[in-house]
Amino acid sequence: MIPWIISPYSFDGSVVRFEKLVERMRELNLKSVLLADRNFHAAVKFNKILKGKGLIPVHGLWIEDKVYVARSRKGFESLVRFYNRWDNKLEDVVILERRQLKPIRYLTPDEKIGYKFMCILFGNSADESQIMEGHFDEICDVVGADAYDLAVKQTLPDPTPDWKERLEGKAKDLGEVYLDRLKQELSLIEKKGFERYFWIVKEIVETARRMRIDVGPGRGSAVGSLVAYLMGITSIDPLKYDLLFERFLNEGRKEAPDIDIDIEDRFRKDLIQKLSERFFVAHVSTFGNLMERSLRREIERLMKDEPTWKKKKVFKTVEGLPHHRSVHAAGIVLSTNRMLLPLVPDEGFPIIEYDMDSLSSIGVVKIDILGLRTLSFLRDIREEAGVEKIPDNDERTYRLISEGRTGGIFQLESFEARKLCRKIRPRNMEDLSLVLALNRPGPLKSRIDDEYVKRRMSKGFSHKYLPETFGLPIYQEQVMRIAMDLAGFSPLEADTLRKAMSKKDPEVAESLMRKMRENLVSRGFRREEAKELVSTLYNFSSYAFNKSHSVAYSHISYWLSFFKEHFPEIFFKHLLIYNSGDPQKVFLIVQELRCMGFEVLPPDVNLSGEFPYISEKKFYLPLTVIKGVGRNLAEEIRRKAPYKSIWDFRERIKGIPMKVLENMVSAGAFDEIHGGRFEAMKAFKERKDEVFDKVHELFGNKVEKRIRKEEKWEVNLLEISSLGFPLTPSSDTIDSDLPGIVDVFSKGMALPVVVSTVVDKVVSDGVSVCEIDKKLDKGVWIVVLDPSGKVLRARKKESVEKIVYEMDLLGDPEEILEDGGMLEETILKINGKRIKIHQVRPKLDTFSLKMI
Repeated sequence: MIPWIISPYSFDGSVVRFEKLVERMRELNLKSVLLADRNFHAAVKFNKILKGKGLIPVHGLWIEDKVYVARSRKGFESLVRFYNRWDNKLEDVVILERRQLKPIRYLTPDEKIGYKFMCILFGNSADESQIMEGHFDEICDVVGADAYDLAVKQTLPDPTPDWKERLEGKAKDLGEVYLDRLKQELSLIEKKGFERYFWIVKEIVETARRMRIDVGPGRGSAVGSLVAYLMGITSIDPLKYDLLFERFLNEGRKEAPDIDIDIEDRFRKDLIQKLSERFFVAHVSTFGNLMERSLRREIERLMKDEPTWKKKKVFKTVEGLPHHRSVHAAGIVLSTNRMLLPLVPDEGFPIIEYDMDSLSSIGVVKIDILGLRTLSFLRDIREEAGVEKIPDNDERTYRLISEGRTGGIFQLESFEARKLCRKIRPRNMEDLSLVLALNRPGPLKSRIDDEYVKRRMSKGFSHKYLPETFGLPIYQEQVMRIAMDLAGFSPLEADTLRKAMSKKDPEVAESLMRKMRENLVSRGFRREEAKELVSTLYNFSSYAFNKSHSVAYSHISYWLSFFKEHFPEIFFKHLLIYNSGDPQKVFLIVQELRCMGFEVLPPDVNLSGEFPYISEKKFYLPLTVIKGVGRNLAEEIRRKAPYKSIWDFRERIKGIPMKVLENMVSAGAFDEIHGGRFEAMKAFKERKDEVFDKVHELFGNKVEKRIRKEEKWEVNLLEISSLGFPLTPSSDTIDSDLPGIVDVFSKGMALPVVVSTVVDKVVSDGVSVCEIDKKLDKGVWIVVLDPSGKVLRARKKESVEKIVYEMDLLGDPEEILEDGGMLEETILKINGKRIKIHQVRPKLDTFSLKMI
């Protein structure tokens, strides 16, 4: 009997892992085995693992009751062409009947329970005879098969003959240092044979620009390449920001460099389609695996009544196995020739059945084209504002960022990022890049940001070897530069050190750190000084970030902040369009608009549509913020406006569900027509309109309006049900010089505010309204409110005589304090002394607060 391996990539229950298959083959004294799935997903993995262990992998394809077995590389290629429906002719392929083979879906008795679980998961029936045991024949002897590799030829276009001369001309115009750097980079690129790779990336970027698709400034370590910059692949000058080419490419790299491209997300499909007119282009497969959380959920669902030991055994057997195939979100493969790769059947656009790791193993280079929604958002704003070139170092833009008013800003939207902006108070792109580098879980958890701010604010603090970041290795490039410039490491050694330190690989890191210490001492460092420098690098470098990526993305953050500061109406209009389906984001947008002096009103059927309606300082929300109202419906409503009544609206907008109509009424979309929400719904339910009223009046019957006006608390509850948040503030303005609700949410900062209770967990200060996490008794309160809606402290207003903030002095008092109210005072702690300042409050989040 011939063993026939069916892998988990057939998605029918198999739990065969190729590493364990190798062990089982040795136990059974087998030197070859057949893999024949219904597809080729696992072919490269199978080939690599078995060949690597000196075994003979034999490839086949399972179609109905037959298994087609390739005897050689020629046979495999023939089978792929057959599978792709490119050719009906089969060469060097043996066809076996299923009865000649023993299908194997699990290797040992222990795996049987996992196999049965996978069968249930995929909706298949389990077969008891699927185990790999007994006496087997050698498939390689039966069919005469040999081992072979699966490498595929991928051809990329040649650069034009004068491409290097053109780059050198550009570099000369920039200065001698640019020319030297260019020659260094080109030398390595040519040595490695990567010229065609750079050229194809250039072709992609230029194709996008010819199609008027915006391309990002750059992404990842490729931003550190001057060649990429001069070719127009990136738009960040790497020398201006002291970016390191060796972080991107060095002698030790065997595979092609990795240049990812960001473009507007809405045009990604169009760009790929255009590229396919010139090249063979195909998407890349990726596989969703059964990882811990999802697997435990499935085990509980399907094995609810089974004992714990069985569940544990299933988990151990199937964790990490593939569950489904999908398309890689960014990766595509291009070639000037049609590549002989298995393609997913019956798909309109080619999708390679291999994943990115398999492609890399057979010498195929993947290029990532990422659709970035932020670029689409940015372009819409820029075009409406009519701004072609955004000025560098705009003072007002950096002030906005430094105040933490970064809602809607790429990479800076979270409340943690806003705190970081207030701490660091960026004044230029280098500072902003640092904020992005630190705004990650690792650095924030380890409090590196606090240490950085302390050093930055300490007068006279300097560090000889890491002056850019006050002695802290915030960037991976800093570790590499010290290793190369001070310790004489080669770029490969420096990159290996960087990887070992960041991944905390103790064995590799210790060996290289020992060499680094010795090299530093031999180059004139005192032994203690060398030890301290290496220790600093090791202790902090696990949190270090790629500077090239950080610098590139900080430009996008800055550009968006510029438009937010200088063109707020346009910025918030498009921010609402892009986020209308997210109630929490819409709520935050409302707070920011009110903070900037706009009156924010409910959607209006006669004014709003897919877009908000803006008139002077009034901002009518778009209809799409209402639950159940999508873009198409909103556009139809706008196109058919104006409406005389809700019944007129109902007659003209056919097929609108009653629940959606109720949501529109509850949100206030008919307030301008009917004067209120109760009136609007009553008018619809009784089918009363203006004509009906006039007929009554003609006959002397005055129409009485018996419907009472809804209360503010009722309005807010209706808004919560239809919008997901309360919108309309109480008309009672509270006399207070404390911060307002809008300050808490626009800055993302916990602050004391004066509010009155509206209903349940809804409070208002007369300017805005929000939900909180606890119910307060009726009355006026001073609450310390944080931007998640959590009340940190609450007291009745009349019981508070004073609000006292206490904080350490960090830098110039004028930069960290602002004017406060009559109740507020701040105590600054300076070198053990306490200085009390009346009627001021902190700009930073680093304070403790007391209500007295």
